Amino acid sequence: MAKKSIAIIGAGLSGLTVFHKLKNAADITIFEKSTKVGGRISTRVNGNFEFDHGAQFFTAKDKNFRLFLEPFIEREVVKLWNARFAEINGSQIEFQSKWGSEFPHYIGAPAMNSFLDSLSRNAQIIFEKKVERIKHYDDLWELYDNDHNSLGCYDWVISAVPAPQTSEIFPRVFNFWDILSEIKMSSCFSLMVGFREPIELGFDAAIVNNSDISWISLNSSKPDRMGNPSVLVHSSNKWADKNIDIEPEKASHHLLDTLSNTIDLPFDNLAFKDLKFWRYANVSKQNKNQIFLDVANRLGACGDWCIKGRVEAAFQSGEIIAKELFHYLKER
Repeated sequence: MAKKSIAIIGAGLSGLTVFHKLKNAADITIFEKSTKVGGRISTRVNGNFEFDHGAQFFTAKDKNFRLFLEPFIEREVVKLWNARFAEINGSQIEFQSKWGSEFPHYIGAPAMNSFLDSLSRNAQIIFEKKVERIKHYDDLWELYDNDHNSLGCYDWVISAVPAPQTSEIFPRVFNFWDILSEIKMSSCFSLMVGFREPIELGFDAAIVNNSDISWISLNSSKPDRMGNPSVLVHSSNKWADKNIDIEPEKASHHLLDTLSNTIDLPFDNLAFKDLKFWRYANVSKQNKNQIFLDVANRLGACGDWCIKGRVEAAFQSGEIIAKELFHYLKER
C-alpha cells in the first residue's frame, strides 16, 4: 500500500515535529518561505556579531518535551543558559536571581536553531517557497506559490505557520477557518546592537515592565556565542501593535532611546545596529484548542499559537496533531 502524502507549510519547530513523528508513516514535503529552518527560533549573524533575534530561550515543563530534548542535550546542540536574571520596572531593577539547573533555561548551540537543523536531517524541505493558496484537485490538495505555480498535489496539508497566514492559505471549507480568522496575534520589533569592546549590564537577561521595551539580553553571554558583545532588545507587543507601519529607522531610534533611558550603556562604543520586525510574534491569549484537525477535508493547523506563544508549546502542538493524524494515514 502506497504511503499517503503530506505537505507541511512551515519549517519551524511545530512543522518539524510533525515531520519527525510521521516521517516513517507518510511521504512528507515541507515548504518554507525562509532560507533556513526554525521560524522564530533563529540566530542572525553579521560580521563579528550574533543575535538570537526571535526566541530567547526555552523551558521544558512537559515530560514529552524533556524527553525530546535529551538527545540534543547529549549532542550539546541544546545547552543550559545559567543567566543572571533581572526584572526591571521602568528603569529600576526590582529583582535579581540566577537561573540554574533546578528550573533549566535552554538555548540552541552554537545557534538557536542548531537542534532544528539536526531534527530536519533527511527531510525534503523546499526553501524560499511561500505557499500562497491551496485548491482541491481530483481528491487531492494542490498547492500554489505566489507566482501561481503548482507545487504539487498531496493527500493532506498541515499548516504550521501563524493563524492569520493559515487562514489566508486555507479555503473556507476548512472546519476551523472562522476560528482561525478571529485569532489575534501580536507583533514585536527586535533591536540588535553590537559593541566594539566588552560591556557589563549587571545582568544577562531581563524582563522590562511599564516600558516600550519588554526584554533585554546580553546575547553574547549565552554558551557558544562568538564574536563581539551583542545586546538584543524586544519591544513590547503593545508598542509594536500600535506602530506596525512605522518606518524601521524611526522604530530603531525610539527603541534605542528607550534602551538608553532604561540602562547605562556605552553608546559611544556602538558598532552595529539592526532591526527585525516579527508580524506574528505572540498570541494575544491562550487558546482552548491545541490543534485544528479537519479529518473530512484532510487539513490541519498547529503551532505555538494554538496553545501559548512558547517554544515548548510549538513542540506540543506538533506532537498532538501528528499523533492524531497517524491513525488516518493507515486508511486509504
